Amino acid sequence: ELVPERRIGSAHDFLMGLQGGQNRPFIGAVSSAGQFVYRRKGALMATAAALAIGFVLVGQMGQETTGPEPSSIVLQPSVPASSVPVEMVKTAETEETYETPETLAQLAWDDLEKSDVDAVRTSFGTYSKFPELTKIAQAHLSQLDETAWKAATEEATPEVYEQYLAAFGPEATPPGIYAEEAQTQLQKLAGKEAFQVAESRRMLHLLGYKTNFNLGKTEGLTRAIMGFQESINETVTGEISDDLIAQLSDEIERLEEEKRAAIKAEEEAALRLAEAQQSAQANENFVELVRQAATAESRTATGEIGNRRTPSSSTDREIKYVEVPEAEPKVIFETKVASSTLARKEQPVEEVKPIIEPVRSVGEKFADCDTCPQLTVIPAGRFRMGSPDNEKGRADDEGPVHEVQISKVFAMGTHEVTISEFRAFMRESGHTIPAGCFAESSDQIGEWVEKDALNFRQPGFPQSGSHPVVCVSWSDASAYASWLSDKTGQTYRLPSETEWEYAARAGSTTPRHFGRSFRKGCQFANGADRTAKRARKAWVTASCRDGHYTTAPAASFAPNAFGLHDMIGNVWEWTTDCFASNYRGTPRNEAAHVSGSCLSRVTRGGSWASGEEVLRSAARSADATSARYDMLGFRVVREMTQAEILSEE
Repeated sequence: ELVPERRIGSAHDFLMGLQGGQNRPFIGAVSSAGQFVYRRKGALMATAAALAIGFVLVGQMGQETTGPEPSSIVLQPSVPASSVPVEMVKTAETEETYETPETLAQLAWDDLEKSDVDAVRTSFGTYSKFPELTKIAQAHLSQLDETAWKAATEEATPEVYEQYLAAFGPEATPPGIYAEEAQTQLQKLAGKEAFQVAESRRMLHLLGYKTNFNLGKTEGLTRAIMGFQESINETVTGEISDDLIAQLSDEIERLEEEKRAAIKAEEEAALRLAEAQQSAQANENFVELVRQAATAESRTATGEIGNRRTPSSSTDREIKYVEVPEAEPKVIFETKVASSTLARKEQPVEEVKPIIEPVRSVGEKFADCDTCPQLTVIPAGRFRMGSPDNEKGRADDEGPVHEVQISKVFAMGTHEVTISEFRAFMRESGHTIPAGCFAESSDQIGEWVEKDALNFRQPGFPQSGSHPVVCVSWSDASAYASWLSDKTGQTYRLPSETEWEYAARAGSTTPRHFGRSFRKGCQFANGADRTAKRARKAWVTASCRDGHYTTAPAASFAPNAFGLHDMIGNVWEWTTDCFASNYRGTPRNEAAHVSGSCLSRVTRGGSWASGEEVLRSAARSADATSARYDMLGFRVVREMTQAEILSEE
């Protein structure tokens, strides 16, 4: 507003006021509203901060003067900010004129192209009162933003997205155009990375590689990957990637195909053996028949020797013989065929089956080591998964109801993994878990907030070693299963969602394995009941008492028909599956659903904080793979080998 009047003294006063009234170097802003000549005596000052946003005029005013309008303005050349101390003075005794605002803007832009993001961003706070220069910096910052985002999306790794957010994140002033999208992509990659680590461990174990946690969290896995890459003649990098997952999957499929071919060959060999035995038996029958029919003992009743005789019927039952001609070879051959066919029809050979005996029987409980969790053998079978529309408490993600075939016998943790069992893993593996766990807010009943002071050792309420471990993420649970696989040589993992519901139902078709209503619930499940209501009066609870207002020691409640404890209540349990909003397109067997977005994994079973409408076999929930809650734990599945299930004599 002062510039069009060309009152240099007033402009000086205005600028000095912006700088706190001190007689310090000031910025002369050139406005497109008018031009002016600035006569000055003394020093022409250049500051590093001013140079960071372009060419600026600095100086010290002698006296108020009024000058004529010039036709042009001569601008002092710029000096790189890094080489100019803030108090550096360059003397100029001559009168100088400066070019037009358009030229100033262009020169400022040229100078900004040599600046980094931090230098440009600094201008917004320091020179926000000068809109022309701020616009220039804003335009250049937008260009840097676009360039950085293009680079990030081309490489698409967590590192480049983190670099982008460091420069253009939500806390920056102003934030980048793509800050929110960068955060989303980083979360997706973090979830994908955790999934890839767990999935590569699982598949490497299936292929017989040991990831050996004793070498460190990643070193053992890297060695296993390198060994696998070398075995398939791939470039040895030891890195986890989509290509590695695809290669592991292809190798497993190849071995599975070989296994299926071997099983088919065994079946065909058994069939050939049965046919050979059947043929041998038929041949024996034929030989006996021919011996009796074609080599009958010569009789002397007719006085002739050498002719074969056959018995004829006699009313007095006396055996008489009549002569028959010698059979031609052709007749004998036809007789053999007929006799063989007759023998097969009259004496069917029973199908040959291998004699087998079980090594581990269904329902048997065992553990692979002293610190390993106890397991129960679960039979193969078929069940209907999900809940009908009229089931009380039903949610939309529990349907549609569909039939699932569990084709393999498997072993599942008899109860949830306990603190003692998890501590053994932490000691031996070197796995680390950051502080922080979601727990109920002290200000808002029923609301869970993250509390930095909590962890699996101190979840905010008393626990002993026999209580189920809580405050563990999906990645922590997967790492525990991988450690067990390394330790025992068996294949451990988290259960699939179909395996979990099949085991929870244990043959039942009611909402809970113990019946339709929750009247008997406190005998079988630790949930939100009258015991919990004493501490949380605002809770809606079941009408019974289970004696525990947080977690109960593992296996405190009666088991289901499969011999499993706490499938309903106590703590929510992680599964392998990525969350899907319904069952359309999900597996119809024991396989896990791992397609689509895997930022959230399915949790099952409800907990000590769940009401009776959640404490059902079909109830589902989901949490981020990195989430840790004081009501969330897990149990494991151990795959059974064919030798453990059946043994051939």
